Amino acid sequence: MAMTTPEMSQALAVACLNQESFVKELIADFKGKKPTVGKGAKLWGEMVGEFYQGVFEKVNQTFHP
Repeated sequence: MAMTTPEMSQALAVACLNQESFVKELIADFKGKKPTVGKGAKLWGEMVGEFYQGVFEKVNQTFHP
């Protein structure tokens, strides 16, 4: 069975977020852009959410132009 766009996006995002060097770059790109709240938990959640949305949009554009 073929993967749906959300499933493919999630798999790609998880694969990227499992790479330590990628996560370090992601954190470096977001530092200073938003204030940290609740020991940074909210910031990290927002970062991951924004990253996933970016992956989803790119996958969606690629397979559904």
